[in-house]
Amino acid sequence: MRTNILATVAIILLLILSLDVFSNNSLSKFVAEVLTKVSFPFYGYREKLENFFEKYPSILHVTLFSENAKALTVLSEDIKGLYVRNLHEKGLVIDPLSKQLIGFVERTGKIGYVRKWWVSEFPVTIEGTETRAVGFYRKFRIEVPDPYVDIGGKVYLADSEEYGRLMRLYNISIGVFKNGYFLPKIPTIPKYVVILPSYHNGSRKQEEGGK
Repeated sequence: MRTNILATVAIILLLILSLDVFSNNSLSKFVAEVLTKVSFPFYGYREKLENFFEKYPSILHVTLFSENAKALTVLSEDIKGLYVRNLHEKGLVIDPLSKQLIGFVERTGKIGYVRKWWVSEFPVTIEGTETRAVGFYRKFRIEVPDPYVDIGGKVYLADSEEYGRLMRLYNISIGVFKNGYFLPKIPTIPKYVVILPSYHNGSRKQEEGGK
């Protein structure tokens, strides 16, 4: 009897997995979206409880690049990213206290999703004391055009990327490239983050994933 039940469950799971694969993961995306919407009220209740039991209320004043920025609450975290409340703009996500890069906005909405930079892929600038070179970050490695050229220094988001040059001027690096190896500077996920909005936010309609 138990064997029949296990076999039936295995067949059902394989069927669901097959449907998800052949539907280009549309089934899993639908389930994730439903769970996100269902879980939103629980995040609100949790925040109310935390504020109720907090002895001293905290107020966060954020000044980033000489501009005032609104701090957004981080709700939770998974392996590849973090969920942020009331995230309505695409762009870069920064820790307002340490001024470190956290990641890139992947989905906007009442509960937005931010993909951590160290699980992303993007062009970078490597700046040493006398040299500056371009490269590409992928899976904790830096790929450079000519691996035989001796290049080393701090690694920044590429100047060609949004806010790349500004972050380099403010010394917001993601690690160091030395002797052909990349030493990443992985930030601790903070309680609050700020958004550097994409240049294109004003010219195109954003997809509100949490609405």
